Amino acid sequence: MTTSASKNFAVTRDDIITLALRKIGVNDAADVVPAAELAAAALSLNTLVKEWTGEGLALWLRQTVVLFLQSGQQRYSIGSGANAYCVPQTSIAFGTLTAAVTAGSTTLTVTSWTDYAGAVVTPPATGFALLRLDSGVMDVETLSASNATTATVTAVDGAAAIGAKVYLFLSASRVTRPVRVLTAYRLDNSGNAAEITQIGRADYELLSRKNASGSPTMLHFDPQLDAAQILLWPVVNDSNYDQVVMVVEYYADDFDAAGNNPQFPIEWANALVWNLAMEMSFEYGVDVRTRTQIAQVALSKKATLFDTADRENNSVTFAVSAQVN
Repeated sequence: MTTSASKNFAVTRDDIITLALRKIGVNDAADVVPAAELAAAALSLNTLVKEWTGEGLALWLRQTVVLFLQSGQQRYSIGSGANAYCVPQTSIAFGTLTAAVTAGSTTLTVTSWTDYAGAVVTPPATGFALLRLDSGVMDVETLSASNATTATVTAVDGAAAIGAKVYLFLSASRVTRPVRVLTAYRLDNSGNAAEITQIGRADYELLSRKNASGSPTMLHFDPQLDAAQILLWPVVNDSNYDQVVMVVEYYADDFDAAGNNPQFPIEWANALVWNLAMEMSFEYGVDVRTRTQIAQVALSKKATLFDTADRENNSVTFAVSAQVN
């Protein structure tokens, strides 16, 4: 038996569109789809994929991100024009000061830069440097150079003792507005984690003293339109906690050009084709009987993948817990 030994098959935006038009019988393999029809179909495809994300899609669109905490701050804005420093966990170079700094210092010295798992990494040369000062303030400085044990920054705004944590990341690493937050936990400077409970708007509004000091135990996610809002309670007020780690979910990338590949695993290609065909069948006046058949196939393919491919492969255990009155 001879096989290709290749597993790189992919489809593009226009592949999906032409296949969908063939499913509804308005195009065949020899036809060239007019530009206006491609544009209309691309609009339908983009709205379809965004709708799917709103339904809870998908495992591969989830990312672990770190929100760096500012002493005394309860609200963090993530997205367009955001003020929060929130980046993917995998994009951060972590360090610990081996030499104290004072106000005006421009060099941060560490033993080494590591990733979140503790492996030594090459730090970014430019971007941002975050340093927790002795005052508890998270100092944000522009990073202009770095090597294996130092980072060059603009003038530090205060003193930081040996042992203070330093975080480096590229400017472009800051995340865009997420669709939702799935889980969250706070992380102290010794690496100890504690879960943060997510609460709704009503529960957050009922909390007394929104600016109460302490270790954050609750989080409210307010998606908004341009910039999502993360509201924490209580508000961190010391240098013990620098990070809230969150698993967030994003929309799939837009289809902006003919050659764009979908931000989906390849097993979703047929579901995309059939569901786009269902959407386009209304625009092309497909008869009700055929439209119904296309819809049945489309919804079946989508449901199968939502129920199987878009699930974590692990077990869930249910147990009864005793309550003592």
